[in-house]
Amino acid sequence: MKFNFYGKVDVPNWLLSEVTLLSKYSSVRLKAICIGIIKEALGNEIDESVFMKHLNSAGINPSEIRSALAVLRFIIINAVRFNCSEEVLLDELQQLGIPIEHSKVISKEVEKNREFLSEYLTSKTFHLPTLERFDYRVDLPVLTNSTQQMGFPIVSFEMQPSAIGKEAPFPAAKLSMSSSMFASLIIEMEKASKILDQVNASDISSSHSSGSFE
Repeated sequence: MKFNFYGKVDVPNWLLSEVTLLSKYSSVRLKAICIGIIKEALGNEIDESVFMKHLNSAGINPSEIRSALAVLRFIIINAVRFNCSEEVLLDELQQLGIPIEHSKVISKEVEKNREFLSEYLTSKTFHLPTLERFDYRVDLPVLTNSTQQMGFPIVSFEMQPSAIGKEAPFPAAKLSMSSSMFASLIIEMEKASKILDQVNASDISSSHSSGSFE
């Protein structure tokens, strides 16, 4: 079964085997756990021993507690990551076998903190600079003033990468080369682009078949 909160692919097998642990907690206790996990996801330091002490009173062993926390982290982070709506998440959590009251608690906490989580997680995502400006020119040098004989064309270009977040902007890159070297560069870049397309297609196919968590 495909789940929207996990990018419309199958969830991992470990989640299916551990998700029933959530039903061992009351909905009130589950809400407290969700709040703690969301605080942790927003970069706040959370002492896991506090979770353990609080949850041990439910009669669940430490191993099961860690598994339950992993399940909740997985659901909350991916629901935000894939922008799953509250209504869809509520329905899909019940499809996983989570009781409706518990599903409501999780989906409401996700919706309540969606904007903050999305902004924070996006800020922590690895970003590459984009190309802000690209200028080029082709010069035809004159070999001698007397004959006005033209030399081989020289291609010059300047690339200005964009800044990432609040970091200082990257310096512009300037290059000059002969027209033959430029033609060779284009060929090599086209080859590299095709290889990257193949790698990306392979990664997507692998992710959809395995349902692995990234």
